[in-house]
Amino acid sequence: MITQTGSIGYVSEVPVGTINGVNTSFVLTQTPKPNISLQLFTNGILLQQVGGVDYTLTVSNISLTFAPNIGDILLGIYRTSATFSPYTFADAIIPTGTVNGVNQTFTLPYNPNPPGSLELFYNGLLLATPADYSLSGNTIVYTFAPLSGAVIQAFFTY
Repeated sequence: MITQTGSIGYVSEVPVGTINGVNTSFVLTQTPKPNISLQLFTNGILLQQVGGVDYTLTVSNISLTFAPNIGDILLGIYRTSATFSPYTFADAIIPTGTVNGVNQTFTLPYNPNPPGSLELFYNGLLLATPADYSLSGNTIVYTFAPLSGAVIQAFFTY
């Protein structure tokens, strides 16, 4: 599915490739712009692109660091244009703060605008406000303390 908003296109698709427990190569129908805008999910859990932890993306080719098993579901959501006035996109941002099982307050480099554009992921799971966190300007306060080793990623416009 491709949707167009202003001068920006969004694509939501199942990457092409065999899911058989062996294959790690998949292809998107278009090229994400920028490539970090790709949100790749397996069975509903966001994978981590930064640092090649779960996959790397070269143009429209995805190389996973694991082979999805038969029955697994891959889904890619991404932009096809890097610009959209009047907003700027922040992709795969890691909020600043100590992830230690005690700290609940984290900071984004920018205020999400609109605030509802914030998609906040904890270990690949999409969090919801106010059940999981609150947002005030660029400050996130979790209703729990993220555990050491947790992966936090934020996607938003500002």
